[in-house]
Amino acid sequence: MNVNYVNPLLEATVNVLSTMAFLNVDAGKPSIASAKSFAGDVTGFISFEGQPVAGWLAVSFPRETIFTIVKNMLGDDVDEITPQVMDCVGEITNMISGGAKRLYAEQGLDIGLLRPQVMLGHHYPESVLGEGAPIELPFKTGNGTLSVQFHFH
Repeated sequence: MNVNYVNPLLEATVNVLSTMAFLNVDAGKPSIASAKSFAGDVTGFISFEGQPVAGWLAVSFPRETIFTIVKNMLGDDVDEITPQVMDCVGEITNMISGGAKRLYAEQGLDIGLLRPQVMLGHHYPESVLGEGAPIELPFKTGNGTLSVQFHFH
């Protein structure tokens, strides 16, 4: 597990959720993901290409966590996954991946981000199956948990 890949994602996730969603965020210990599934009910997924690495990033939220984030960011009370919730997940994924991209660039990694997708459920998209085990970064907030998974190849 290369800290040069992990630390920018940790920093970007904490920064985005603390500044944009007004949450206190604690990062857990990174590990190899034990299952080929997402931890949350709704997940933002983005592929990236670059030199010398390419791969993907997923930001996965349980329902209760993303509902709190939507309330904090937009002021709207939600109790179901709506298009607005899915847009919020996509935007958070963009902000985290963009923040990490900036930090990777400082290390000399040139990474281009593709357009994010937002998915419901826990299953990986077909395009990432068989690529090896991703790294999982768990996070806790005062209002729930979330998970960031990524795979560099």
